[in-house]
Amino acid sequence: AMVALRALAIELGLGDGWRIAALGLPLIAMLLLALRAPRVIAPPLAAEFAHHRGAFVLSLASLLVIGFVNSLFVSGGSQPLPFVPVLNPLELIQLTALVVFGLWCSDVDAPHDVRRLRPLLLAAAGFAFVTSATLRASHHLAGLPWNETVITSNVSQTGLAVVWSLLGVVGWVIGSRRGNRALWMAAAVLMAVVLAKLLLFDRQHLGNIFGIASFIAYGLLCTLIGYLAPAPPRAGDEPAERAA
Repeated sequence: AMVALRALAIELGLGDGWRIAALGLPLIAMLLLALRAPRVIAPPLAAEFAHHRGAFVLSLASLLVIGFVNSLFVSGGSQPLPFVPVLNPLELIQLTALVVFGLWCSDVDAPHDVRRLRPLLLAAAGFAFVTSATLRASHHLAGLPWNETVITSNVSQTGLAVVWSLLGVVGWVIGSRRGNRALWMAAAVLMAVVLAKLLLFDRQHLGNIFGIASFIAYGLLCTLIGYLAPAPPRAGDEPAERAA
C-alpha cells in the first residue's frame, strides 16, 4: 500500500509532501490499529498475536520514528495546492505521527524506559517539528532555497526566535498553572536558548535600534511571564510547609 500510494502521487505529479504522506499513512494506520484495535489485524494468527504484539508495535514505532526524522529534512511541497504552514500534507502527517507515537509511548507493551521518558521524548519531537516547520515556512513563503543556507537567513532566524519564545511562554504558563515544575524548567531553558541566540547570532545581523528593541521586548516578556507564572514548588515543599 505504501509503495502503491507513493507511485500514485508521483504519477499525478504531486509535491514531495504528498509522497511522504503517502508513505507514512499506511504505517500510521497499521500502528494505530495494533495499539487500539489489534483484533482487526490479528487474524489468521489471532491466538498468538498477543504474545508477539509488543515486538510488532515496537518495529512499527521504530519505522515511524525513522520516517519522522527523515521527513524533517524534506521541503514538503504541496503542489498543486498552495503551501499553508501546518495545514499541508507533510506537516499534517507529521502531527498525526506525533499523536500515534505518544499513544505508543504510554502503551503497556512499550519498553519501560520509553514510558518513563514519554514527556521528554514528546517534547523533543515536538520541538524538532516546530523548528522544521518554521524553516519550511521560510522556504515556501519567503522564497529561500531549501538547503543549509535556509537556517542562517534573517527571516528564518527571526521566525525561530518568535516561535521558540512563544513555546517558552506557553510552557511557562502551563507548567505554572498545572504545578508541573519539569515543564516550567524546560520552558525556562528554552527561553535561555532564545536569549543566547539573541546575544550570539541576532545581534550581529540586526541594527542597533532593532537589536536594542529585541532585547528590551525579551526582557519585558520574561519579567511579565515570571510574575504571572512563577515556578511551581519543588516536590516535597508543600508537605514540609504544611507540617510547619
